[in-house]
Amino acid sequence: MKKTLSLLFFALIGGGSFAQTLSIIEADSVVYGNASNSVDIFGYVTVKNVSNLDGNYLVKRIDANYNELTDSNAICWQTCFNPEVSVALFPLTIRAGQENREFVGHVYPDGDGVPRSGAITYVFYKQFDETDSIAFTMQFEVTTNFSLDETKLPEVTVFPNPASDRISVKLENINGEKTDFQLYNMVGGRIFTKTISSDEHFDIDLKKLSRGIYFYTLRQGNKALITKKLVVQ
Repeated sequence: MKKTLSLLFFALIGGGSFAQTLSIIEADSVVYGNASNSVDIFGYVTVKNVSNLDGNYLVKRIDANYNELTDSNAICWQTCFNPEVSVALFPLTIRAGQENREFVGHVYPDGDGVPRSGAITYVFYKQFDETDSIAFTMQFEVTTNFSLDETKLPEVTVFPNPASDRISVKLENINGEKTDFQLYNMVGGRIFTKTISSDEHFDIDLKKLSRGIYFYTLRQGNKALITKKLVVQ
């Protein structure tokens, strides 16, 4: 049976608010992990200030509906906060007409081998005016076989890892579907993107990157299929 993947976002409008200044441009609707060995699965949301004025914005998560998968999670928006923090501790300025790609929602699975799924809703809102807000619900899933739509998932190999000057990326089982390979820093800043539709092997120059932890992701549409860690020494 095929799974139906849904993208859900909606504006939260309270009394007295007549205009929304934020819009969701891009987001991961479903994020996958391995039920046995994934310790951190995460997805990204890009928001845009669609007004003609600069604005200061915050993000919070809705804590009411956690289950055994989503009960351990964290939010990152320029800064990664401890799991007990539900609201970003300081606002980010988004210039008029500009996008912010720095939000990352993390979930920390138990690694007990039990398939589970759960959703977390994130709300982006203007400082001092929570009625000017927009929300996005991200679905997190851990599975034992990574079977999607009864087809084999794409595979990615990145080596060496840890790396210093350069990495080689090998993508397989792409099956003609448009697929994005993306490299991010710890706070969700996108460093590299390559879009392909067939198996491919390419290199990425890392000489300009600082030492630290990075993440690479394979996406098809709004689905984050694979996310893994890269260490740059």
